[in-house]
Amino acid sequence: MFPVISFWIEIIASKSAPKFIIYSCIFMNLSLLLVYPVFISYKIKSHPLSAGYLMISSTCILLKLISFHHVINDNRSMLRKMASKGTTDPADN
Repeated sequence: MFPVISFWIEIIASKSAPKFIIYSCIFMNLSLLLVYPVFISYKIKSHPLSAGYLMISSTCILLKLISFHHVINDNRSMLRKMASKGTTDPADN
């Protein structure tokens, strides 16, 4: 669910939405990703081993999504810079 939301946030960001809105959505998505397993573990009163697994997998997904957003942000800024120069070949930089 959270990776799909991150993907859609990046699609919206590629349509040149305001940076404040994009960064706010990313922050909310990643914050909810950290809160979600704690809430679920508390709500269903799960065993500590399964709750620990849920937290570890959530942390792995969080780190992957942070990396995803950084890479896509770098690509988007490179494309904007290339578009302002009028070139489309990355080898021209």
